[in-house]
Amino acid sequence: GGKIIRESTPGVGTKFRVICPKPKIELVSEQVYFESEVAIIWFDAVNYISTLVWKKEPSSDEYKEALSRNLEVFRTYKCYGCIADVRKLGIVNETDRNWFINNILSDAPEIGMRKFIVVHDSNDGKNDEYFEGMRKAVESHGIFFDHDSYDIEEAKQVIRGIDAK
Repeated sequence: GGKIIRESTPGVGTKFRVICPKPKIELVSEQVYFESEVAIIWFDAVNYISTLVWKKEPSSDEYKEALSRNLEVFRTYKCYGCIADVRKLGIVNETDRNWFINNILSDAPEIGMRKFIVVHDSNDGKNDEYFEGMRKAVESHGIFFDHDSYDIEEAKQVIRGIDAK
C-alpha cells in the first residue's frame, strides 16, 4: 500500500522517497511501551491488553516503576485485560505486595480492567501468598483472575474467552 517516488536530475543524481502507509493500530499486537533491564511491557491493540514480562528479579524501585508504567498503558490505551509473566520475578516482599494491591490494583475498576492473567511456573509455590492477595483484590472488584501455568499465547486465548487447555 506504500509507494516509491523517484526524482532524477541528469548529471546530478537521483533521489528516492519511500512512503509507507500508516499501520492501523488495531493490527499492532506487540507495541513496546516500556523496557528496562528487569521488565518489558507491550500493548496489544488486537486484543486491547497489556503484557508485562519480568526479565529478572527487580529491586523494589524497579518493581514499582514497571507496575506504574503498566498502569499508564491501561490509562492511555483503555485496555481491558492484563497478562503478567512472573516466571522470572522472584519472591515479592510483603511491603511491595501491599503497595501493588493498594496502589495499582485498587485502580483496576477505574481503569477498566476486566481480566487479569498471571503466567508462572507451575507448582513452584514461590509467590502463592502474592497470587492470593492479587486474586482477592481483583475479584472484590468483579474482575476475572487466573494464575494458571499458561504461556503468554495461552493466556491471550483466556483473555479472549477461549479455553486454552
